[in-house]
Amino acid sequence: HGLICDAAFFDWLGAEGAAGAKGDPDALERAVIRSVEIKAQIVGEDEKEAGRRALLNLGHTFGHALEAELAFGETLTHGEAVALGCAMAFRYSAQQCLCSAAEAERAEAGIRAAGLPTRLSDVDHRFAADALIARMAGDKKAEGGRLTLILARAVGDVFTDKNVDAEAVRAFLIGEGAA
Repeated sequence: HGLICDAAFFDWLGAEGAAGAKGDPDALERAVIRSVEIKAQIVGEDEKEAGRRALLNLGHTFGHALEAELAFGETLTHGEAVALGCAMAFRYSAQQCLCSAAEAERAEAGIRAAGLPTRLSDVDHRFAADALIARMAGDKKAEGGRLTLILARAVGDVFTDKNVDAEAVRAFLIGEGAA
């Protein structure tokens, strides 16, 4: 959740989060408490998912498309798919000049430091760009034939774009290694 609205927490996770993952109870407790606080604050402000709550979907549109193409199998867990989707959302944002390349690299490095996939090449599957676009167009957030993505200005500063050009995403996916 640090990627969404708390850059300092994201940076702390990059520096100390591995200790929690290895069983340090204090680090794990801090990570869980802060994540729950962030989510509760956002959900409390937008119980009907009419605005800010949609930001919790960062990485999900890419991630769900990847999961669906893998038939929701064991190749990629939901968390891994969303993490990969977050890295992709940041790189797409940088490609579209919405955030700096340095911010996209910062997000990717933090995700990778947690031992999560950040590139399509991290997954043992050859994805087809058109198939991923079709999955994304079928996402519950897509409206009127346009894709909806949660994109980034910076780590801790994301927004909803309901007018994403599918052809731009297709070109991005091909650049990412999709066929």
